[in-house]
Amino acid sequence: MKFLNTLFCCLLLSISVYGQTEKQKPNYSEIEKNIKDKKSGLFYEKLFEKFLTGDTSFTITEKQHLYYGYQFQKNYSPYGSSEFSDSLKKVLNKEELDSNDVILGIKYGNNILEKFPFDLRTLNILSRLYSKNGDETNSVKILNRRENIIAAILSTGDGLTDKTALYILSVSDEYDMLRILGLKFSGSQSLIGGNDYLKVTKNEYGIEGMYFDVSAPFGSISRMFKK
Repeated sequence: MKFLNTLFCCLLLSISVYGQTEKQKPNYSEIEKNIKDKKSGLFYEKLFEKFLTGDTSFTITEKQHLYYGYQFQKNYSPYGSSEFSDSLKKVLNKEELDSNDVILGIKYGNNILEKFPFDLRTLNILSRLYSKNGDETNSVKILNRRENIIAAILSTGDGLTDKTALYILSVSDEYDMLRILGLKFSGSQSLIGGNDYLKVTKNEYGIEGMYFDVSAPFGSISRMFKK
């Protein structure tokens, strides 16, 4: 549990770090078209390979095509969970992690990312575990992946109104983004139009709740029934 508590403290990032990003709502139909063009720099396989290397040179357009383009890939599963999640949680719940625990945690974290490559919480955990294992190269690489995704999400809005909602690909992204922004879910959630509205506890920013556009997860369900 001690490791998890330390992890969550490190998870809280300042809103100002990403707040200066120019806001641009993702155009899903345009993204779907662009990522299929093999001659384009936005071709999905090229973007994903670049992402795996921990590259930091992504433009906002590339970040949006990488993250939001994933909904058009066959492995996209917005409501799924990994069979390795419980195993990783069991390791992290220990008061202290020995070297074997760290190696096991790294193994489980990578297993989760094979199926859910944009899982923000797992990316953060894995980066910390690599660092704890003395592997700063992979720690930074994983951290860069995570920051590319965070930047993509925060480029879509500020989440403070229904018209400036943050666009996400999975429900877990909503709760992870609250933590990243230093906010805590109050337990109250409601669907307002096409947005998920999560109320948060009292905070220094005076924010009462955050709006998340969930059209991508809902769209995946519609496509599934059309098959």
